[in-house]
Amino acid sequence: MLFLQHMKTFLFTSVYAALVLSSCSSPLAYGPAAASSVEAGEGGEGKIRKKGTLTMKSRSLKESSDRAVAMVRTHRGVLSDSSLTEDDYESTIRVPSRQLEPLMDELGELGKVTSRRVSQDDVSKRHYDLQAEIKNKTELRNRLRTLLSKSDKVKDTLEVEKELARVQTELDQLTGAFSKLKSQVSLSTLNFSIERSRNLGPLGLVGKGIGKVWDGLWHLN
Repeated sequence: MLFLQHMKTFLFTSVYAALVLSSCSSPLAYGPAAASSVEAGEGGEGKIRKKGTLTMKSRSLKESSDRAVAMVRTHRGVLSDSSLTEDDYESTIRVPSRQLEPLMDELGELGKVTSRRVSQDDVSKRHYDLQAEIKNKTELRNRLRTLLSKSDKVKDTLEVEKELARVQTELDQLTGAFSKLKSQVSLSTLNFSIERSRNLGPLGLVGKGIGKVWDGLWHLN
């Protein structure tokens, strides 16, 4: 009877040690072949994160900003932040990645574009690495849960519970990072702003001309 009890303890300890070692190994321990199958399951598409910046000038600031909001809705975008003052309009737009540049083209018709930029980076490797890590951690967590259900000693139970809590915390962090990355890939961010273009009028133009002449005379002196 004592021999059987020792054997049971030995087997439990051995399984627990193996689980701990597997949790400390590479997150891609299941190998390149499995990683390829994960990628194939996603259709093998590249994961591109895009951001845009568009600035312009317009004589009708309120009208242009209202039209911009309507355009954003047409392209299934949302305003995550916006502000309108007497002199400018600024907004941060989240729009489906495929709609980013078409939306920028349409917004560009509202006034005179002064700056336009689109940046993108390939986050495919990070995307699939996170998937692999989540897969490994989920399997490890499930094995620990099974081991915990078979534990009949307080010391063993506490050790497994501690390891299980650590793995669950890491899994939660990985899942959060993966969700954020997926959101950044599916929805692009556009920083859009309009500056009021003021019409100086006849007197303003005359004043501006005098200013240039005066500035030229100053430099001659």
